[in-house]
Amino acid sequence: MDGDLPAESFPAAIDSLTVSLDLPGYLADMARLEWGYYRTKTDAIDPAIPVARLTVNPSLMLQALKWKNLAYFFNDETGGDPPIKTPSHVMTWRHPQSGQLHCREALENDLLALKIAVEQIVPREAARQGQVTPGNIQAIIDQAIAQGILLAPDSRIRRNARPQTAKQPELQPFWAADIFTLQWHVTQTCDLHCKHCYDRSSRASLPLEQARAVLDDFYDFCRRMHVRGQVTFSGGNPLLYPHLEELYRAADRLGLGIAILGNPTPIKQLRRLVEIVTPLFFQISLEGLEDHNDFIRGAGHFKRSLAFLDDLRELGIYSMVMLTLTRDNLNQVVPLAELLKGRTDAFNFNRLAAVGEGAGLLMPTRENFKTFLRDYQKAAASNPILGFKDNLFNLIS
Repeated sequence: MDGDLPAESFPAAIDSLTVSLDLPGYLADMARLEWGYYRTKTDAIDPAIPVARLTVNPSLMLQALKWKNLAYFFNDETGGDPPIKTPSHVMTWRHPQSGQLHCREALENDLLALKIAVEQIVPREAARQGQVTPGNIQAIIDQAIAQGILLAPDSRIRRNARPQTAKQPELQPFWAADIFTLQWHVTQTCDLHCKHCYDRSSRASLPLEQARAVLDDFYDFCRRMHVRGQVTFSGGNPLLYPHLEELYRAADRLGLGIAILGNPTPIKQLRRLVEIVTPLFFQISLEGLEDHNDFIRGAGHFKRSLAFLDDLRELGIYSMVMLTLTRDNLNQVVPLAELLKGRTDAFNFNRLAAVGEGAGLLMPTRENFKTFLRDYQKAAASNPILGFKDNLFNLIS
């Protein structure tokens, strides 16, 4: 064989000698794959370059082969299925974050993701052509991005970093949003009459077609801003919105994450929603221990809430409990957290909106709040359902 033969010509040379030398049929494909692997490994291409649109990783090499089951030889794997003479595609690429080299056969979803990026096909159009939902297409794209096959533009929802904070790496996650959440008050109808309610105004609920149009607008907005969308249905009590199931299904078809801020509801209604898709979480509210909570939210609410948390756990739904902090329940937060340990996945507090009926309640004083935070921080060290940021206390110290 010619010693001056360029390395990239070696696979073709082997192919031409396969019959005369009685070589294994897959040897030429193996040489092609090895050459592609070497090129990807030695190329100086930076796969972490910023991009303005969905783009194929510039380090990726896609090879059409005549044989299948060859890629595992390049992944430090043992065993594997023997080579089969059937057409296949193999991808070799370097991950943009980890820098790790990958080599594997391309699946149908991989090829679809590459086609969408190369031809710049809008996900809705890809969904129409494939007779699937936009959510199905977005899941394929997201998986390809996570694996480093595709590169996605940076989020356009960003803060302007001030010079004095630019060197604080702990603030980096707060400079840009990868997920944008629409907290949607789909109805004013509510089965409770809480003493701290900030909005008791009477407004008609949107007809279903208008609500669908809102979802479509939100989906398009998230695509333009290069973020993943999440819809958190709220109210009132969103479970009382007459078209919730249809709207919930429409949000899932668009590939939007779905969460619920609501009140305890019959488990039958929850099961119908879970049949569509399990929500990311379901958040309810408690305002302290039983007597104080039921004074704020109505008799029997506390016991119904504990039973409802058990229902959420039975259905595998991540549960959250939120408390609105006032001067009257400041000392009940940590005891309530102890009572909820093992019954909910997360417990936290929020500020009082001193408007509407909430104007009749008192906020904690500054000194009482600082004392409360110290107690809360200590409790968070041993109670996994409590969340606490160390810089929260520093902000008011």
